[in-house]
Amino acid sequence: MIHNKETPLHLRTAALSTQAIHADEHLGCSAEVAPCISVSTTFRLPEDVTTNNFPTETHVYSRESTPLRSRLETVLGAIHDNGHAVTYGAGLAATFALLLHLKPRRVALGVGYHGSKATLDLYMRKVATVEVISIDAPYKSGDLVWLENPVNPTGEVVDVRHYADRAHANGAFLLVDATLAPPPLQQPFRQGADFVLHSSAKYLGGHSDSIGGIIITRCCKDATELRVQRTLLGSTMGSLETWLLLRSLRTLEIRVLQQSRIATQLVAWLHTAVRGRPESGLPVGVIAKVYHASLQKLPPSMDVCEAFPHGFGAVFTLEFHSQAHAKRFPYLLRLSQAATSFGAVHTTMEWRHAIDLTQSPKTLRVSIGLEALSDLKQDWCRALNALKYGEDVVKHKL
Repeated sequence: MIHNKETPLHLRTAALSTQAIHADEHLGCSAEVAPCISVSTTFRLPEDVTTNNFPTETHVYSRESTPLRSRLETVLGAIHDNGHAVTYGAGLAATFALLLHLKPRRVALGVGYHGSKATLDLYMRKVATVEVISIDAPYKSGDLVWLENPVNPTGEVVDVRHYADRAHANGAFLLVDATLAPPPLQQPFRQGADFVLHSSAKYLGGHSDSIGGIIITRCCKDATELRVQRTLLGSTMGSLETWLLLRSLRTLEIRVLQQSRIATQLVAWLHTAVRGRPESGLPVGVIAKVYHASLQKLPPSMDVCEAFPHGFGAVFTLEFHSQAHAKRFPYLLRLSQAATSFGAVHTTMEWRHAIDLTQSPKTLRVSIGLEALSDLKQDWCRALNALKYGEDVVKHKL
């Protein structure tokens, strides 16, 4: 049985942090404050069940629904402007599911994650022919306009409302992959999005310990159809991942806002070295450029305060003067992990060229965690000076 649990009326206008903690409480069936992990694959049927007519409160088989998954999807929908959320086993599984659901003949695609483009390519080779057009090309009815906001890996932003207005004027759908800036940083439905996509392994999960994908839609009918299709595809989120994600959503707002503040301040500090007026002992001539929404020249038509009322994402890109420095820098740091992915409580960075050949070998994608800004600055200053003057020289000075 497919379930669609709506948030209680008194919580639909509550603050995001309140919704993240309380939106699913009406689905609890015990005195436990924290819900249990649902591990059962099958559930007892009621005695009065009839053929293909299960009561709406009935869970039948875990590929279709579980009590915990219903709670998770209720919270996810609530914090996305009371939308309707559908969960998947991975972000790319959610991407593929949405393509199957919408069956677009044309996709207007901007810059962004290479994995999403690879999934679209697989769909085109195995399922249906799709014409890929520029994000700024004229749209037609039935087109899928596919935006990342912010863009991976630079953390720069786009004007969602501009593309939403263009899409809807021509009968097209707008998808916003908001993985790099979840609520409370942005609410894409307020900017005109029809669908919102997340890889929940990033900020929604926030601890580098669970993988999943999320589609949120404005329309209850779309969510119901997506759940039916998910049952047939078998692309459900695992029991442990469901529990971990629900647990992590309780602290989403406080985590994301703090990461945004730290990243924005760190970016401004690093940019002083790019401009040749370094602060706090930063060396000049190591970092060539920093890419982040806070440094971006935005279009005059974009209402930044409306689109990002609480700040920008915590992912940015560093471009070094040399490839050797870009590859070496992550391994000189003591408070950052040289690892792929982003959005966790620990700072990570990745030589992006190793994963995505379209990216410059002189760049690193950086994801700021929850370490203290002062400690990050001290660590980065030491490592950047080691790149310029040599590790042995800096080690001797320390």
